[in-house]
Amino acid sequence: MRYKKTEVCQTCSKLKNVCQTCLLDLEYGLPVQVRDYALGLKDDLPKTGANKDYFIQAAEREMAKGDGMSTSAA
Repeated sequence: MRYKKTEVCQTCSKLKNVCQTCLLDLEYGLPVQVRDYALGLKDDLPKTGANKDYFIQAAEREMAKGDGMSTSAA
């Protein structure tokens, strides 16, 4: 049996609407970069440091409330 490795965290995959292991878009089945380019989306998520940690914690709080979080990337 082949085991798949998780590439991104669950919160990030929900924000971007992608599979955690293959990084394909869940709606179109395309790689994320291709989907973002075709739809003209910009990746405005923080990449490193405290900003990234804060953003992920805030997103998790919003998802726990059930409100969801609207970003230009999702």
